[in-house]
Amino acid sequence: MVSYVVYAGGPPYITFNTRAEAEGYFDWAKGGDDRKVTRSAIVEVDDGGVPVDPRLTAAFKQLRAKGYTALENHWCCASCGWSVIPDEEAERAVFYHAQDYAQFLETRTGFLVWDGDGREICETLVEAGLQVQWDGSKATRILVIL
Repeated sequence: MVSYVVYAGGPPYITFNTRAEAEGYFDWAKGGDDRKVTRSAIVEVDDGGVPVDPRLTAAFKQLRAKGYTALENHWCCASCGWSVIPDEEAERAVFYHAQDYAQFLETRTGFLVWDGDGREICETLVEAGLQVQWDGSKATRILVIL
């Protein structure tokens, strides 16, 4: 089931069953409220609360097909995320966690935690139609621009 989350600059996030309901909230919120609310803050989500950007979802699916453990909105932070990935999967893993999820909602950009072949991960993201920024260092997270 798909629903729509409105991000208005910080928690709480307001969830609606239809895009029309979410847009109606926007119309109400912009009328006299000084919060910076824009239509880009309406995010389609699935039952797990993961932002549904078809390109990001497609890229993660393709990474899984290439043998990566690829997880969206995985745990609260990088440390916890890594702690639950089995050792045999950790050498080819890519994910973003709840803090990155909040950043995706706010800015439409977010960082990926990863291990494996950074170039292959970046190429897969670009092939899916996403923009990436990465300096080529294994110690640097990959920035994804939705």
